[in-house]
Amino acid sequence: MDTETLEKSLLTLETYLPWVLVASEQQLLFNQTPDEIDPNNRNHLNAQLNYVQAKTAQLAARQVLTQEIATQDNKFMPLVYRLGAIAAFNATKDLKLIKGLGARDNARLGLFTTLESYDYGREYKRENGIRPSLNPIARAVQIGDELKVLNKIFNRRVSVPVLMIWNHNFIGNRIDYDEVVLGVVKKPRDAWELSEPEITDENGEIKINHNIATTVKGVEKVKVIVADEYVQDEGKYKEPEINRLIQLLFNKRSAGLNNPHALYIGSRAVNARRAEAIQAKKEYKKQMEALDRIPMSERLY
Repeated sequence: MDTETLEKSLLTLETYLPWVLVASEQQLLFNQTPDEIDPNNRNHLNAQLNYVQAKTAQLAARQVLTQEIATQDNKFMPLVYRLGAIAAFNATKDLKLIKGLGARDNARLGLFTTLESYDYGREYKRENGIRPSLNPIARAVQIGDELKVLNKIFNRRVSVPVLMIWNHNFIGNRIDYDEVVLGVVKKPRDAWELSEPEITDENGEIKINHNIATTVKGVEKVKVIVADEYVQDEGKYKEPEINRLIQLLFNKRSAGLNNPHALYIGSRAVNARRAEAIQAKKEYKKQMEALDRIPMSERLY
């Protein structure tokens, strides 16, 4: 599905255009607020107050829109893209605006177009990464596409291979390397699955939960392709995070000793990255053998 098709579906909802209008109004009022607020300047304070009120209205309209999306069925939009839309509107609600965007006659997709040049940390450029769009409609398509691929892979009875990658980067004389571990999911339908979105009322506060799982359950370690330097906690292989979903849903990258920096899923992706790791391991071995042939007195370090 592309952004144009997804937006056409959203336009059939009663709550979509009202959100577009208040989002545009928020941007226009943000453009009018001074970069630095003088607390003694009444005009500055009024401009800031108007913007805050518009932002509150925009978030309320966004909440109503996602709630309406959550009540739809597959006739409106396939499940993966309904979940993607809910997740996308949630993931983009706190992004900072940029001055000068959002003319009234360009309030729809154009409202967020220039934001695409904004780059938060460039985390998407790392291994197996994805650049999350700041446009909620485009982000919905990105998330939906990822869910569609994962659903196809895990909705089968045969085992699914996974490849877990940890990027170990050092400063100084230590050598950077990738820790690469092959795993298998023997019961893929139990490892990751989709469910309908859920609307809950918690003490009068309505919450819309997309319930998108960001980990793969029941992974069994098969083989260490490239080992870490230290003794490993075997538990870190059992439920690895899906790094691309983490980036799309939370605007950040998987990190930590237990969560892999990259997770390849399915035979095609796993075989390609595994071959790359094996070749890199061979090249590294050649380099070390060549280094061993150089007398210590002649080495440059």
